[in-house]
Amino acid sequence: MRNFIILIIVFLVSTVAHWALVTAGAGFNIGVNFMLVAGVAVCSFYEGWAGYTFMFFGGLFLDFFGVNMFGAYAFTFTLCCAAVYAVKKSLDFESPLPQAVLVLCVTLVSVLVYNLTGIIFLKGTSWHGLESFILSAVFNALLAPFVFYILKTLPGMPAENKLQK
Repeated sequence: MRNFIILIIVFLVSTVAHWALVTAGAGFNIGVNFMLVAGVAVCSFYEGWAGYTFMFFGGLFLDFFGVNMFGAYAFTFTLCCAAVYAVKKSLDFESPLPQAVLVLCVTLVSVLVYNLTGIIFLKGTSWHGLESFILSAVFNALLAPFVFYILKTLPGMPAENKLQK
């Protein structure tokens, strides 16, 4: 029960941080996706139920702010969660470089999947350019070690998941 409450608090803090960073990055054409970074961190350290739930509701949170394609972020984040769990045993989440590379790759894939979903269902999508695509992924990757560190030091963190087996 304690882990569940900690994850709810992490989710609420992540929604506020996401909103603040999206607002700050909008002026620079950088689409910061803090919910994705926090979701990848949760998937890295928690069991499957926690990661899938966090990512689905994180995507659903972003879908509420979208104009079109309700459910596309939830779908995209759930696929990204599955990808993180697929590579979870292969990566060492104790050092910042694998964390940043994972978030960089997941961010790039998530934008492509989201836009592909838009092309399939809406016959078009909103593309903000290659510069925004790359800068957003790099910014998310630079943000990842801080999010991983904060999540790793939380008191409700399951002891068996602090270090990869």
